[in-house]
Parts: sequence; C-alpha cells; structure tokens
Amino acid sequence: MNELDQAGLARLRDGWISGGAMFEFAPVEWKEVATAFSPDEQERRLLAIAGQALDVALRPAAPKSLKRRPPLPVLALPMLPERLRPLLRAALKYAADARLKTRVATLVASRGFVTHPMDWMPAASDQNGPEVYAPWVDWQAGADGEKQLRREHLTAETWDDFYPAARRSALIDLRRSAPALARALIETKGASEPAEVRLALIELMRFGLGADDVPFLKSLSADRSGKVREMAGRLLARLGERSITEGQTEDPAIELSAFIEEGKSGFIRRRSTYAPIKPKSQAQQARRADLFATCYFGDLVGHFGKTESDFIGAWQFGVDDGADLFLV
Repeated sequence: MNELDQAGLARLRDGWISGGAMFEFAPVEWKEVATAFSPDEQERRLLAIAGQALDVALRPAAPKSLKRRPPLPVLALPMLPERLRPLLRAALKYAADARLKTRVATLVASRGFVTHPMDWMPAASDQNGPEVYAPWVDWQAGADGEKQLRREHLTAETWDDFYPAARRSALIDLRRSAPALARALIETKGASEPAEVRLALIELMRFGLGADDVPFLKSLSADRSGKVREMAGRLLARLGERSITEGQTEDPAIELSAFIEEGKSGFIRRRSTYAPIKPKSQAQQARRADLFATCYFGDLVGHFGKTESDFIGAWQFGVDDGADLFLV
C-alpha cells in the first residue's frame, strides 16, 4: 500500500470518528463493491474493506535482523504450583542480587519444582544455577535444535557444538560414568579457555573425584589463574593431599589465622579455644570474607596444630555470626 492509499484511509477514519458518511470519498474500486446497496449498507461495507486493509495491508514487515527462536524447552521438573508463585516472587524481590536469586531457585529445585519463566530465568552466562535449568540457559544463549541433538555425545570433536550449560551437564554425567574420559576432556579443551571458564571446568572435578585425578590437579599449580590454583588445591585437600600452594610466600591460611584468637578455657582441665577477632574496618571485614572463601580448611587447622574435629569443637560459636557462617 502506497502513501496515497494510506492518506485516503486516514481521511475515511477521521470522517467516521466525526460521525459523517464517507462513501463519496472512498476509492473508485471500493465504491463498485457497495454502490447497489442502501447508504447504511454502503458505509458498513466500506468499513469492512477499510478494516481489512488496515489489518493486512498495513501490517508492518518483520525486520531482517529478527530471528525465529525455538519454543522454550520443557524442564525435567514440574513448574511451581500457581498458589505458591506469590510467595516465590516475594522471596525473589527480597533477594538483593542475582546470586541470592539463584539460591532461591536452587531451594525450589531441591523441593522438586522449577520456577515460572516470568518469575525467574537464569541468564545466558549462568553457570551456578541448578542443573535442571540447563536447557533454559542454552535457550537464552540462542541455542538451536541442531546443537541440542548432539548433547549426549560430548567429545573433543563435538566440544564446540555444545552451549555452555549443555556442555556442563554432559561433563557432569561423564564425570559420574567415565571420570577419566571427562578429566581428559577438561585437560585438553580447558587449557585454551579463559580463566573464568577454566575455573568452572575444574570445579566439575568434584563429581566422581578420586585418586586418579591427583596428578592432573597437581599440574594446575602452574596455572596462570590464581583462582584455578586455589580450586585445584581445595580438591586436593578433599583427597587428603597437601595443598599445591604450600610453601608460597602468600599463604591465605597464615593471613586468615591473624583474624582468629587462640585462648584457653577451664580451671582444672585446660583446653584451647578459637574465637574470631572483630575486624576494625570494612576493608578488613571484606578481606576476612575473601580469605574464608579461598583458604583450605585443612591448611587453617594445620596452622594451629589441630585436627579438623578438634578445631570445630574449640570454635566459639556466637561471638561473630558472620565468621560462624564463613567457617561453616
């Protein structure tokens, strides 16, 4: 439809709005359809033709950049019942940031449900949400059917055919069924990934973690990312191995121990106690939180010369709730 036709339709519309008869101003082709009828019927037919023209002829064309997305995947768990959605939205509103909202979604998943997509959806870069949301993460990233079909066959050749969430799910399944094969994939393909992606891949080693993983984890002591080295050391500690950061000048266990005060209790049978020292500033409080997050528990109790159970038994809970949560 050209601009002249659009202007004619606009004139007809304005006339009808004002309550007038507009048959005389209609295009000649339109008049031929309604000439033989009464004036009222002429206006009705004219109105029908104009409505069809506006609904069909003037429908805007989709921009060339628009891409058709596949339907939102159906997840493995049922959606939260409608009667509970207001409570979920209230909890999500209370959660201040994306990390806390993910925790709410994790709690819902632990009860056997998933959230409604209008209430919460994981971001395309989300690697910490419940595994049940992996199809939605890939959908957010623009996943298409071609890549979805090859999800269960993760190999070095098909590595790039997987979106991050699908790759993560496949690696978790592979770590449980064939941990050596998954470790080989992480070792060969993870080396060329950015630090954040490498860290997420190394974290998956916790699934099916065993003694065969020790050589690879120890080799990460030369990784260029400090966070990757810390994660590897944490996994080694779970296997009873010495931390790969031991002997380095910047030992987080030594720095963290400065935030903990060692004391004695009891009159007859003296025993050691350990209590958190109140930080003197916000900077110290933030640093203590970082140390609790990165320090290996075995290294910390080893610095005090205690076993893990003895240290926990001697910890003075209730002195600083924040420190208690970090310790746990």
